[in-house]
Amino acid sequence: MDAEKDRIVTLALAPGRAEIVYRRSSEHPIVYAIMLRVRKSDRMVTVVSIDNSHERAGVDTHTYTATHRSRFLSPLPTPTTP
Repeated sequence: MDAEKDRIVTLALAPGRAEIVYRRSSEHPIVYAIMLRVRKSDRMVTVVSIDNSHERAGVDTHTYTATHRSRFLSPLPTPTTP
């Protein structure tokens, strides 16, 4: 079971119209989500969400439209040695 995302930071890009929301857990395993939210009609809706992958080491990216949700898996960047 995932830890609860109890740390929440909201950054207003255009107050009342667009925001970035960052949510993360305080305890291990660390889980997080970063969301771009925009106002549609009378409510804020998530347009893009990035979170840690539940299938493998990597990052999940989700995009949303009115009728469709897409998901992309990206591996974590590997450190390079000089």
